[in-house]
Amino acid sequence: TAQLLIKDKLHLVQIGELVRLWDGNFATYWRVPEGYRPRAQGGSTTPLFAQLARQLAQLDGVPPDETPPQSLSPGLRARVMDFQRTHGLKADGQPGPLTLMQLETAIKAKPDGAAVLTTPIKLPQRP
Repeated sequence: TAQLLIKDKLHLVQIGELVRLWDGNFATYWRVPEGYRPRAQGGSTTPLFAQLARQLAQLDGVPPDETPPQSLSPGLRARVMDFQRTHGLKADGQPGPLTLMQLETAIKAKPDGAAVLTTPIKLPQRP
């Protein structure tokens, strides 16, 4: 089954029913975080990296670094890759739109401090 949140009400729907009704189109509205740059390089600096490190620490249930990173360091890139792998994303270490959206979703879904892992659902391809 799949969980759909429609007008603040949770609905359980069978995957087969979704496949039958869904034409594959969807839209995502996302506010770009301050300091976001596509394809950040190791030497790039932006406040986004400090925010990213804080969010990953929050999900991991550990205190944030005393000195948050201002660049995409090898350690932060590895943490991003771990997050991407556990959330069914391409594990390239780049904090792109899908990664940042999934991170926000995981944090919002985490009521008690426990880590949230999601399993991607593979829907059959439509002919």
